[in-house]
Amino acid sequence: MKVIKKCLRHRAIVAGLFILLLLLSMILFSPFTSDPTAINLQNSLQPPSLKHPFGTDNLGRDLLARVFHAAQIDLAISLLIVSLSVIIGIFIGLISGFFKKVDKITIGIIDVFLALPELILALVIVGALGPGLFNSALALVVLGWIKYARVVRGSVLSIKERQFVEMARAAGLSDFGLIIKHILPNVLSPVVTIAMLHLGHAVLSLAALGFLGLGAQPPTPEWGTMLNEGRVYLRVAWWWSVFPGLAIVLTVFSFTLLGDGLKDILNPKARHEL
Repeated sequence: MKVIKKCLRHRAIVAGLFILLLLLSMILFSPFTSDPTAINLQNSLQPPSLKHPFGTDNLGRDLLARVFHAAQIDLAISLLIVSLSVIIGIFIGLISGFFKKVDKITIGIIDVFLALPELILALVIVGALGPGLFNSALALVVLGWIKYARVVRGSVLSIKERQFVEMARAAGLSDFGLIIKHILPNVLSPVVTIAMLHLGHAVLSLAALGFLGLGAQPPTPEWGTMLNEGRVYLRVAWWWSVFPGLAIVLTVFSFTLLGDGLKDILNPKARHEL
C-alpha cells in the first residue's frame, strides 16, 4: 500500500500512467473505428478532417483506424516479448548465479551477445528467418533475456551469501526451496524496473524492424510499417508519417517515465524522499 501511495505521488509515474491510459484508450476504441484495411481510392491522401481526423493514405485507408489498430499489435507483441524475456532471463539468471558449473557457460554466452549491437543481431536473425511479425518478435526475445539474466545473476551471487540464506540451508531447505522462497523474491525489484524500460525499447525495436520492411507485412497496420510507407509521401502527405511517429514517441516516453519512477521508488538508496 505504501508503494502504491509513493507511485501516485511521483510525478514521472503519474505522467507516464496518463500517457499510457491515452494509448490504452486507442486500443479500447479501435473496434469502433472503420476497417483499417478497407481501400477507397476516392479518398486517397486526404488531409486530416472531421471525417478522417488523421487523414488517409494513398489507398484511401483511414489512418486513425490504422494507428488505433496498430496500437493493439505493437503493445501486445511488445508485452509478449518482454514477458518471455523476463521468464527466460530470470530462470537462467537464477540457475547461473546459484550453480557455479552452469555459471561459466552462461556468462560466456552473455558476453558474446553483449559484444555485438542488439539491433544488428536482430536484423541478422530476422534476415535468416524471413520477414514477419512473428519472426521479429522471436528475434527480440532471443536477445531480450540477456539483460535480465545478467542482473538476476549478479543479485543471486550477492544474496546467496547472506546469513538468512545460510540459516535456511542449515535448516535443511533444498536448493530449489532456497531459490523459490528466499532468492527469487529478492531479485524481482530490479527486474520490474528493467521490464518497464524494456517495454519502450521493444516498441521502438519492433517499429524499427517494421520500418526496414522486416516486421509486419502490408496490409497489417503497424506503426513502423506505416512510417516506412509514408516517408515517400512526406512532402505531400505529412500526416501519414507524423501520427504513427507520435504514437511511437508517446509510447516509449510513457514507459521511460514509468521505469524511471519505479527505479526511484524501488531503489532503497534513492537520494530524494518522495
